[in-house]
Amino acid sequence: MIMNTESMKIRIGGDNDIDLETLTNTLSSTVTALKVIADKTVKEEQYCKFVVKNVEKGSFVVVIQEVQEFMTAISPFVAAVPTILTILKEAVELKKILGGEKPKSVEYIGNNVKVEAHDNSTVTINNYSYTVYTQDSQLEKSLSETMRAVEKDGQRTYLSYDFGDDGEVSIPQDMFKRLSVPIDVENLENNVKENVSNYRTIVKVIKPDLHNKTKWDLVFSGEVVKADIEDEDFLNAVHQKYVEFTSMIDMDVDLEVCFRTDQDGVPLVNTKRTFKVIKVYSCGKYKQGDFKQPTLFDD
Repeated sequence: MIMNTESMKIRIGGDNDIDLETLTNTLSSTVTALKVIADKTVKEEQYCKFVVKNVEKGSFVVVIQEVQEFMTAISPFVAAVPTILTILKEAVELKKILGGEKPKSVEYIGNNVKVEAHDNSTVTINNYSYTVYTQDSQLEKSLSETMRAVEKDGQRTYLSYDFGDDGEVSIPQDMFKRLSVPIDVENLENNVKENVSNYRTIVKVIKPDLHNKTKWDLVFSGEVVKADIEDEDFLNAVHQKYVEFTSMIDMDVDLEVCFRTDQDGVPLVNTKRTFKVIKVYSCGKYKQGDFKQPTLFDD
């Protein structure tokens, strides 16, 4: 077993006595943001633990322990993709310079993306970090919730993310209100097109999400993909343990596949397709329309 650890310190400026609601909401939204990033970066044989330490004097430390269950010669942090905290740092930097607006311009330079704001300030981040930030609105929403928590407090003078040797990102008080409102990150660029295809198809279920916390692992056209399930009737049946999952069980679905291209139709570099199961027609004994939500009056 291999364990890699990275940490950051979050400081909430102002009086050292932090309101409990401010601290709780800041911590909760930060962990949510980290989980969103981890879901897109951590491999199947790995898992993450988030530990909070040293809650004192207006700050706390978040420690990420990334554990690989199988021995390997390659550290999971030594890879082509940035670490979880690197992605978080670059997402906060991007959110800060945009100030609640769309970018003035976006330029792809090799493995990096240069973003220019309307005040002509710029930030250059890793292409993968940019993709994570723009393809899942939950990351932007979580960062906005953190800003809303410190803005609502009224006594906080700044919020800073200290990444040690990798630098620090500080948000001043006068930006809290602007940054507390989420922006539509999935449509940041005017010259980027969303291409959506829909399929009635049979997929195989590798790993279901029985607790509605992660994506499902499916096999689609011979490829292992991660997908969100949006069929509430089917999800209710799953959560009521009506559906029994055997190894590689077939699932008859309407599948939505989305990928992003430039204005000429060329797929963007490092942009992955996203998958959504819109409707489930059958899976094992489950058949669309057959399952009824139990009530208090059922035996």
